[in-house]
Amino acid sequence: MSFFRNRFDTGDLPQFPVTSPLYVEPPASGEYGDLFIDGETVIEDETGTHTISNTGVTISTSEKKYGSSSLEFGSEDYLEITPYATLDLDMSVDWTIDYWVYQTRADSTHMSAHDGSGGNDGFSLRIRGDASNDLRFRWLDGGVLGLITDIDASWAILNSWHHIAAVNSEGTLTFYVDGVSIVSTSSITGNTNGATNVDIGHGYAVSSNQWATDMWFEGYMDNIRFTMGEALWTANFNVQNDYVMKYTSEYTPEYGNLFIDGEMPAIEDESDSNHTVTNNGVTISTSEKKYGASSMYLQHYN
Repeated sequence: MSFFRNRFDTGDLPQFPVTSPLYVEPPASGEYGDLFIDGETVIEDETGTHTISNTGVTISTSEKKYGSSSLEFGSEDYLEITPYATLDLDMSVDWTIDYWVYQTRADSTHMSAHDGSGGNDGFSLRIRGDASNDLRFRWLDGGVLGLITDIDASWAILNSWHHIAAVNSEGTLTFYVDGVSIVSTSSITGNTNGATNVDIGHGYAVSSNQWATDMWFEGYMDNIRFTMGEALWTANFNVQNDYVMKYTSEYTPEYGNLFIDGEMPAIEDESDSNHTVTNNGVTISTSEKKYGASSMYLQHYN
């Protein structure tokens, strides 16, 4: 999105904070990332890249974070996603996993990657929603165990919606809950390329550096997303504003009562007010822009 270019002194232009929901650029890899499951109508990868095998997961309209529904997980319900190669977590490359969760079972594994036979490559993300709020991320690379954990009773996971994000930025892995960093480490190395699939709602405990006991998630999830090659957050963020603009195509940004962005194909009011804009010589420029792909270029007498 772009503000128009004019001969005004820049001090006359309104100065918006960089965190304003109006001015957040979408990630380079696209608004859906490399895997996106939203729980609307059909359970599928909205990017069209992956196959999802569904064991018992249903669409719920009674609990949802965005849109009209979410994914509901009962006991031993899960989604298996293949192929894994495009979702391999490599600590030498930036990546982000983020999703919304409404957890109803105290000790729940949200997701995992493995080879289906107790192998020694993959990851598991688990949150124990009791008084300790124990987040545990287990990482296996060739049988070498990496563990990141946070025990913090200041945030409560059970029976309400929360945004979870795991972000690898230049080898530093950070977990955010509702936009707030809760734990970070640079000690995990390698990759998980020995895994063959990702399970949502199902995971394993780790014993002797291999996957062992089955563990399940119960509750609801919405907007599950993997974005490879990009660390979407590197500091605390406003999850309500930043998330809606960056990642949710179904929501309209805060346009106010008049908003003209200078984006192709037309110079028009993007707000719900739909004011008529009569153009007297103003053109769209792609050579100079602040946000988006273009701006409006005004010359003398325009």
